[in-house]
Amino acid sequence: MGVPGRTFARLVATNALVLATAAALQPPAFAQSDVPRPCVTAFKGRLVSTDLRARTMTVDLSARRDVIPVTEAVATRLREARPGDAVIIDMDCRARPPIATGLRIEKRQGSDSGPAPSAAPGRPTTTVLVSADAACALSVDFKPAGTLGAGGRTELKLTPGEHLLEASTADGRSWKEKVKVGADQIIVEVKLGPPVSTPEAYDAQSARACGALAALRTAGQALDAVLRNSGFKFHKADSAAVSTAAVSWTRELAALRALVAPVERARVTDDLARIDPDVREYADLLVKSLEAAQKGNTIMGEASTLRARAQAHRELVKLPPETVALAPTCADAPPKGR
Repeated sequence: MGVPGRTFARLVATNALVLATAAALQPPAFAQSDVPRPCVTAFKGRLVSTDLRARTMTVDLSARRDVIPVTEAVATRLREARPGDAVIIDMDCRARPPIATGLRIEKRQGSDSGPAPSAAPGRPTTTVLVSADAACALSVDFKPAGTLGAGGRTELKLTPGEHLLEASTADGRSWKEKVKVGADQIIVEVKLGPPVSTPEAYDAQSARACGALAALRTAGQALDAVLRNSGFKFHKADSAAVSTAAVSWTRELAALRALVAPVERARVTDDLARIDPDVREYADLLVKSLEAAQKGNTIMGEASTLRARAQAHRELVKLPPETVALAPTCADAPPKGR
């Protein structure tokens, strides 16, 4: 016996509604091991480490560890946390990937300072002397071991065997190393390196380096004009402007390379360092060209050859558009007539 048309339509509609409701109740899927599965709006874990530049935190959830992306506000809060702290995390499960939008920190006793985890009574221990080049929080085998000031030292008592030492700074730098502890005292140096430069400080120094490069291009163009035209009385010209600009370029580039560039600006340092050999060779060859012209009383011959070689290097002193967009003062103005 067939089902009446209206009844059949109602059954189809009801089944569709049930399926849609079931799908809506399913926890959202997300890629790889970014957040706890299934995604819940709040949960508690133990903080293992942070990467403030990448805006992520690694959390121990007993059964496993997860790397969780965080908002800028949570990243700011993470500056107050230390490895080993218990954290209560609020998640936005609708985001792709899900992201931590709230953070409450439950400080463990001794997580900000204090002695390292002690061995069980009766077990032999070895002294491990730890020093650090920056203020940091120290942990041993994922357990807080106190804090160190820049240049500070602390003494750990660890059982023989392999241990994982980790350190992290408030600005996101991190360090870790496995150490093998034996019967004899050992020394461990925590090297976190210099802090990441602020975008403002980095941009100011890159502008100085690019300004020196622009000055060298201008001085080089003026000297090149003299070397191209005997009517400019090359025998009375000098190369002081080129030499001075070259020294300034070397100094300012060295200062820029001493900074730890923000991630999004790292290519500026890399590209300026890449063209540095050609910049210096360009200046050196122009100076030698003028010397040869004045010595031989002609801009032809050796002077002309040296000038041509200088121009070949000048053609290589160019930066890609992506780098110029980050450092506009490094834009290369096209040279005037040859």
